Amino acid sequence: MKHQHCFYTSFNKAYAGQALMLAESIRRQYGDTVAIVALLIDRLEEDEKKAFAIFDKLLFAEELDIPNFDQWLFGLNIVEAATAVKPYGLCYLLKHYPHVTYLDPDTVIYTKLDEIVESKESWNIALTPHQITPQKEDWVIASTEMESLKFGVYNLGFLSVRATAEGIRVAEWWRDRCYKYCIDAVERGLFTDQKLFDMAPAIFNGVYILRHPGYNIATWNIREREVVFNRDEGPLSNGQPLRFCHFTKATHIGAAALDKMLGSASLFEELFYSYVSQLQEKNDSLASLDKRWAFGFYESGEPISNDLRKKFRAAHFDKPSNFNPFSSPSLFIE
Repeated sequence: MKHQHCFYTSFNKAYAGQALMLAESIRRQYGDTVAIVALLIDRLEEDEKKAFAIFDKLLFAEELDIPNFDQWLFGLNIVEAATAVKPYGLCYLLKHYPHVTYLDPDTVIYTKLDEIVESKESWNIALTPHQITPQKEDWVIASTEMESLKFGVYNLGFLSVRATAEGIRVAEWWRDRCYKYCIDAVERGLFTDQKLFDMAPAIFNGVYILRHPGYNIATWNIREREVVFNRDEGPLSNGQPLRFCHFTKATHIGAAALDKMLGSASLFEELFYSYVSQLQEKNDSLASLDKRWAFGFYESGEPISNDLRKKFRAAHFDKPSNFNPFSSPSLFIE
């Protein structure tokens, strides 16, 4: 085993630009001392793979032995699918690396994540809460704490797991729950893979709640983080090293969320708009990449609607069959 630490991210080709920028930021900090794996919930033509050369491995969802893969995937939209495969990738990688860290593709790391490598605490899995301090203004409470109660206390754009017996048990629990419950159904108390982890500190040992203010900085917590650049110490958040930012939906509604949540001047705003600009350049360089989701269409080329996916999931889940639902639109819901 060459590497002791593996980073991975899950995405489809539409997020290729974000995933490559993340990988580049990891390489800037760690060089070749860590492995970086791309978990693709998509397909690549052979000539498209060269664009992803920065990754040590391209891991495709179809390679992960997910039961009844075609039927299972047909019942998920792209967001649900990209998150549901994360624990399958984690279980696979924990067989090959003693430490595995997941980051969403739309994140950028600015300094090494020392707290999850050098920590003296005995932990099996590390999580970051959406908020780490109580809010005061009513509208901020509604936009942060109340939203966390709805969508999940912990942000699953980051997850770090050690290949201990308990760490593997957490990964397998997450995998098994995501098979059936990784859906966007807030009315049922579910939000893809994320809401499930509200349970984790109650049912597993060694859950490390990482309250470091430099981790997972985003629009949902920028109100509680003073992000500045110090000439001697570099980028800081609340006086601690800035580790990574999460630029969720940066190219569209993210800017509106940022404008709403910023209370004062912040380095995060500069980093946010720099990210948007660099992402545009990266996407321009990937113009030849076919960014249509391979599993968004029937084999005939006809698109599959999200409403039909929901109906299919309700009618066919836990009913294994030998047909491929992607093969024909005529295989409608009973």
